[in-house]
Amino acid sequence: MGRMNHPKEPKRNIKKFKREVKIMEKKRIRTGFKVCRCIGYYEIVSAFPSLGHSKNYNIGGWTRRPNNCGPLALFDRLQDAEAFLDRESGEPRLTIFLCEYVESDEHQLYTEYGRAHIVPYGTVFADEIKLIKRMYKD
Repeated sequence: MGRMNHPKEPKRNIKKFKREVKIMEKKRIRTGFKVCRCIGYYEIVSAFPSLGHSKNYNIGGWTRRPNNCGPLALFDRLQDAEAFLDRESGEPRLTIFLCEYVESDEHQLYTEYGRAHIVPYGTVFADEIKLIKRMYKD
């Protein structure tokens, strides 16, 4: 015979779920477009490492901004991501991903080594990014 659940367990799970929903509502989740570099079949990294710092991404998983660094960069409009991709057409293996992101309160790219003074037109900033699907094949 299997173990029986304690009658209070479902209530605790419901309370935990409601608490998580409130947190997600406060996080300001938006939809955007991330330009990434695909290395091989499975590795997805930042298109251009910001000040020497590159980030790995996974489809379906949340990627958080690194410690001691500013927010992650992406575009909120597909047209801006496409324009960026067109300007960087000489760069191999760049592609656009549809994503969800948690909007950041910060609006500057930086690492412990310095600040980025120029960002592409249409850039928005995120504390977390989740790639959903690849928009184009390279």
